[in-house]
Amino acid sequence: LISFVDAYRPGAYAGSVDNFFGNTPVPEAKRKAFSSELHVTEDTPPTFIWTTDDDSIVPSSQSKLFVAALNTAKIPVKFNLYPHGRHGLGLAAREGAPVANWTKDLLVWLKEQWQ
Repeated sequence: LISFVDAYRPGAYAGSVDNFFGNTPVPEAKRKAFSSELHVTEDTPPTFIWTTDDDSIVPSSQSKLFVAALNTAKIPVKFNLYPHGRHGLGLAAREGAPVANWTKDLLVWLKEQWQ
């Protein structure tokens, strides 16, 4: 996962909530249905997540919510929080280290999963 909106409940990033649900009031039950951190189970797969701490669009707290839920459920998770990097940087080919290394970090993690 790359820097995602996890909590669609009140307090979540408003732009993402509006983009997902539209500009109409959303019932709490519907918000909860789409909040991934509320649906982690023993069947959730090991997860690699990365984001940047200074993303100006989606705060890193969104990824941290999901990581906390994974940790609570004892699901293996690798969470890389890079200090700098703009929102939507994709493969980060034009970015500096350390965020430019996220694909290498993912490959290392994937190899560890299959050993």
